[in-house]
Amino acid sequence: MKRFYIFWVVVLMCLFSNVHQAQAQTPEFKKFMEAYTGVESITVMDVSSAMLRMAGFGANDKDAKELLSQLNRLVVITNENGFAGLALELEKVFQKGEYEVLTSITEGGSKTKICVKSGSRGENELVVLNTSGKKTVIVCVVGKLSVDQMMNISSGLL
Repeated sequence: MKRFYIFWVVVLMCLFSNVHQAQAQTPEFKKFMEAYTGVESITVMDVSSAMLRMAGFGANDKDAKELLSQLNRLVVITNENGFAGLALELEKVFQKGEYEVLTSITEGGSKTKICVKSGSRGENELVVLNTSGKKTVIVCVVGKLSVDQMMNISSGLL
């Protein structure tokens, strides 16, 4: 019976932390993500802070545990069918949301743009956009991360 109560306490904590963390992303990116959730050729993976904390429990690397504990949300959006509108719409989000471009890389047929936006309460949002041929991959990381930590994450994604 004790396990039953512990289970429901954990479930309720996850639900309430998700409600709070959903506000961590900028409204512009959140609208962008919601617009493409459920579109057949696009995959949207939204990982909450509760899931990230759970992943941190299993991490053997001390630095990885610390990093995961500071993340509030991880969103990955992919499209392999050449839907060009995805990248164009994200560029509009960058302009509206006042994102700072950290770097822009063009190599062969691949383009990568890394942008950051500082938010309230010390939270930052790092967005990586990569297009290559017909493939588009977008990674958004939200958390209380330093500039050094964000650069380490972005270098690992390239």
